[in-house]
Amino acid sequence: MGPWSQIRGAHLTCWVRQAIRFDGAGGTATLSFGSPCWMDGTGETFLAKIEKSNVRKAALIARSDAWARHKDAGQHLVSMFPDALWPPINCVVASYFPIGSEIDPRPLAETFMCEQVKIALPVLAGPNLPVIFRRWSPGDILDRGPFSVLEPTADARVVVPDLVLVPLVAADRAGGRLGYGKGYYDRTLAGLRAAGPVRAIGLAFDEQIFDEIAIEAHDQPLDWIITPTQVIKIGE
Repeated sequence: MGPWSQIRGAHLTCWVRQAIRFDGAGGTATLSFGSPCWMDGTGETFLAKIEKSNVRKAALIARSDAWARHKDAGQHLVSMFPDALWPPINCVVASYFPIGSEIDPRPLAETFMCEQVKIALPVLAGPNLPVIFRRWSPGDILDRGPFSVLEPTADARVVVPDLVLVPLVAADRAGGRLGYGKGYYDRTLAGLRAAGPVRAIGLAFDEQIFDEIAIEAHDQPLDWIITPTQVIKIGE
């Protein structure tokens, strides 16, 4: 019997040929011979979801531990940021306000602003939509949006960034990025790249860098990764 597929509503169901066993923090999962391996509307398979889920759990634990031990990690990003990426005057850089144990990009953004770089922050426009970026300056009022993200108010100007500082859960040296699973930055980077040149810079603790993570067709890669001790240029 060979593998075959069928369409069920908006989902493609693939039938796998043999049993595959996965052991992870969430327990053990086994796909038996002839079991369905669902593919959702994004093209992501059930197998990939299992692997991403396990990596995400491990990476979040590692990130929380790193955050607790390295409170000054954001300051080190400033000294590590390479000259080749340093934004020129009037360049628009999309930063973010950290949530939870995300590494803090604010020292980097503050340094950029001292050199007349414009800073924007992400605003969640709605489920399954790309993020939009609005201008922000110190002292501007921020609203608390979905997932407790601090966002500029609706009257702040929408801008298109030249460089995007990207938060993440995990990344690998090939530029693969794992976020929280909602796809916001994947949709956003896809739209920005379709419109013109933009560079995506992942910011992370060293503990968030994995040898390899599962990447699907819709996942947008990073161009660089900056940690408190490393600069990783993808493709080199």
